[in-house]
Amino acid sequence: MPNFVNSADYTPIFLQDTIRIFDDKVIPVDVALVTVSKPDNHGYVSLGVNVDCTSAAVRNAKKIIAVQNDSQPFTFGDGLIHISQIDAICQTDNPISALPKSVPTPEEMAISKLIAQNLVDDYATLQLGIIILL
Repeated sequence: MPNFVNSADYTPIFLQDTIRIFDDKVIPVDVALVTVSKPDNHGYVSLGVNVDCTSAAVRNAKKIIAVQNDSQPFTFGDGLIHISQIDAICQTDNPISALPKSVPTPEEMAISKLIAQNLVDDYATLQLGIIILL
């Protein structure tokens, strides 16, 4: 039986730095395990809601293993992969994680209005944070 004691590392890193780390081959990507959408008529699948650093991992991986999830939305841009690039694929229809829809309180609406009117330029993009649900 193989010894897997030293077969993995943990590298603390800021999310915005992972793309450079993968693209510059600082950390080689042997296998990218990704969730993708159903393929379109041209054989492309989408990384859907997982484009952050996943697209860089896919770009640099020696092997790509995908889980095709029917609930993963098909999005465009940097997250498209042709099915021929995937080395192994399996299928599921598990719902992807989503926060329940909520109605903002009057205080939240007032704060949002103040920020939108005074602090955010038109057509700006906001990153509000990353939520991890355990």
